[in-house]
Amino acid sequence: MPPKFTGSEDPYLFIRELEDVCSLIHMPKVTNEVVRIKFILFALKDDAKRLIYGFKVSFIKSWDSFVNIFLKRYFSSSKTIRIRNEILSFVQLKHEPFGSR
Repeated sequence: MPPKFTGSEDPYLFIRELEDVCSLIHMPKVTNEVVRIKFILFALKDDAKRLIYGFKVSFIKSWDSFVNIFLKRYFSSSKTIRIRNEILSFVQLKHEPFGSR
C-alpha cells in the first residue's frame, strides 16, 4: 500500500515512503519513475489530490518535476527559511546543562 498524503503530513517523509514502496514493485519494461508517477494518484487524498487533478496531463513530465511542484506547494521556501532561522538562532540558556546527567 502506498502512504497517504492529505496535506497535513510531512511532505519529505511522504515522498521518501512513496519512493520506498514503489522500489518494491518491479514490472518488465516499466521504469521506477513511471511506477512512482502512476502510484501518486492513489497516494494523494483530499486537497492534495485536487492539486494533481488541477494540472494538465502533460504538465508533469518526470518524477523530479512532480516532486519540485509538490514540495513548493506543501513545504514552501518561507517555511524552510523560518526553520533554518530557528536552528541558527538556537542558544543554550544559563540554567540548562550542556550534557545529559
